[in-house]
Amino acid sequence: MFCGYSYINQGRSWLPDPIGGIIWFGFAQPAETVYIPFYAGATGVPAEWSQNDRSTFSREYAWWAFNHVTNWATLNYNAMVNDIRARQQAIEQRQFDDQPVVEENARTLYYVEGEDAARAYLTQYSSANALANAHDWWQLSDQLVVKYSNMMVNDFINGTTYLPGYPDSWLQDAGYQYGPRIYPDKELQNVVGLAYVNRTVYTTPGNELNLIKTTQRTNVTQLIIGIIEGRVPLPARNLTHRILKTG
Repeated sequence: MFCGYSYINQGRSWLPDPIGGIIWFGFAQPAETVYIPFYAGATGVPAEWSQNDRSTFSREYAWWAFNHVTNWATLNYNAMVNDIRARQQAIEQRQFDDQPVVEENARTLYYVEGEDAARAYLTQYSSANALANAHDWWQLSDQLVVKYSNMMVNDFINGTTYLPGYPDSWLQDAGYQYGPRIYPDKELQNVVGLAYVNRTVYTTPGNELNLIKTTQRTNVTQLIIGIIEGRVPLPARNLTHRILKTG
C-alpha cells in the first residue's frame, strides 16, 4: 500500500506550549522513512519540506528523497531494507539524543528572553535538522543505487560483487535452479543424482542442458568416467552464456 506521509503528534503539558508540542513527520512508507521533529513553536518550515511537485522528479523536494528510496528498495527489498533501517535508526537516535538539550535551551530562552526568542530558536533548529536529514537521505538514495544496481550487491570498498538471487530452498522446491533457459525441460527434471552446485557456470550456447547433466552429478564415479570417455568437456574458451541460479 502506498503512503505519501505519516506523522505522530506529541504533547507535553509540563512544558510551555511552543516547546511541549511536536509533530514527528515522515514522508513515504513508515518503515522506510525518518520521523523528523517540528516544534509547535516554529514559525515556518523549509521550502524543501513545505512545497512539492510529484509530477516531476526533483532533488529540490524532500518528498522525492524518501519516495525514491522506497521505490528503489522494491528491486531487492530483503537486502536494501537493512541499509535503510540502519540509517533510519542512526538519524532518529541522534534526534532523541539532541532533544533534551534543544528543549532546555528553548526553555531558558522562553523564560529569560521571552517567547519570540524561544520560537526563533526552535524554528532554526527544526529547519536545519530537516534540511540535514533530507540531504542525508539523498546520500542514502545514491548509495543504494550504486550498491544494488543490476540486481547485484556491489561492495566497492572491498572490491566484491555478487548476485544474491532467490533462496536456495525456494529454487530447489520450485525446480528453478538453472533459470529460464532450461526450466521447462522435463529431461533435466528426470535426471537421477543431479546436484545443484549453487554457482555460476559458463558454457557455449545450446550446451546448457548437457553441461548440467555431465558435470553436476552426485556420483563422483560417473563424473570421472565421463571425463575419461570425453563426455565431460574441459574448460572452454570464448564462453558466451551463463547459467544463473536466479533465472
